[in-house]
Amino acid sequence: MEDFKFIGKDKVPVVGEINTLDEFKRFVFSYSYKFDEETPDEFKQIPLASDSSTNYASYYRGHSKVEYCLESTLEHHLKIFGKQLNIEKDYQKLQEKYLEHCKRILINQSIDGYILLPSNLKDDDIWAFAQHYQLKTPLLDWTKSFFVALYFAFESQEENKKENEYRVIYELNEFFNFGKKLIVEPEIKIGNRINAQKGVFTKLSSREFEDIAKMNTKFGNGHVFHRLSKTLISSKLRKDVLAYQD
Repeated sequence: MEDFKFIGKDKVPVVGEINTLDEFKRFVFSYSYKFDEETPDEFKQIPLASDSSTNYASYYRGHSKVEYCLESTLEHHLKIFGKQLNIEKDYQKLQEKYLEHCKRILINQSIDGYILLPSNLKDDDIWAFAQHYQLKTPLLDWTKSFFVALYFAFESQEENKKENEYRVIYELNEFFNFGKKLIVEPEIKIGNRINAQKGVFTKLSSREFEDIAKMNTKFGNGHVFHRLSKTLISSKLRKDVLAYQD
């Protein structure tokens, strides 16, 4: 990975840097074959990308700042304790302990018509309920729609500072994944927001994400297939990007 460019606090390679409107239009064109019902109509007028494009099992996440990492609210919270906790070593045990804490809180909530938390829920479903109620969880939100991630990357108005020069689109690819399952999709659908945003979750630590970013597949023609990568888009294009979304 020494040939790849890294910007920000994580070790996820940058595969693109968009600084002009023309570059942005070409970038959007490369995703045109992934249109869905969430896509604005004017995007659908763009000609389809070449037949060589393949719709891999890709998931996207938008960040408004380069300095933000792929880090769940639970992992971020645990890091506050510093050296008192060995997060890398004990992260799974810490999750299990915190899950019991979430159960105690959720059992007093009225959840989608249930007076009590359903007893037959799997752990991932409970985590999803906890995420829905804004508790700290090991889950990280992703979307199947590139354009939803693009919107969230540019939705907020950030101060015009050097550190806010770019917005980020992460792309996670399950194609060629033969190890740990990357994507968590709760069996019980929770709220309209997740459905509308074509949302899914990951339950991975920031260290695991960086490990995935190292697992690239190199083809004979020099092409590199990235399991995890990010594209930077200039914050100066915010109005243009949001105009495409209207």
